[in-house]
Amino acid sequence: MKLRFFYTINGTGADGETWTTNGWLDCEPGSFHLIFDKAMSQTFEKLTQGKAAYGHPGQGGCRGPYSVKKVVIEEVGEQG
Repeated sequence: MKLRFFYTINGTGADGETWTTNGWLDCEPGSFHLIFDKAMSQTFEKLTQGKAAYGHPGQGGCRGPYSVKKVVIEEVGEQG
């Protein structure tokens, strides 16, 4: 059985643009320490591929360097 987590990460880009990413991650019990690195990896991929939600919709993405301002990771249940 795996535990399921939902993460939201917020930050800013080089010119002060705001961005947000979120997603679902699963891990084995006792492996919570791996979730942060996985969430950060997914976030970087979403930022560099233009798949993050940006604070100014319609104006495109934001460029790095990226600064992380807030990370929320919460357990939301179990996966069979």
